[in-house]
Amino acid sequence: MNFAAGQATTATESATLASLSSANALSCTGNAPAPTNAGQPNNVPSKTGQCAGL
Repeated sequence: MNFAAGQATTATESATLASLSSANALSCTGNAPAPTNAGQPNNVPSKTGQCAGL
């Protein structure tokens, strides 16, 4: 699962990626502000880039 720049709807709104479960990696790059998880951890085998802490 890839989350690339420009997928949030405004420059001040961050994308929320929360409670996701996937057999694939979660990778985020180039988002401003960076995506958040709203305190809900994601269950994926690998998280990279801006998604590393989600």
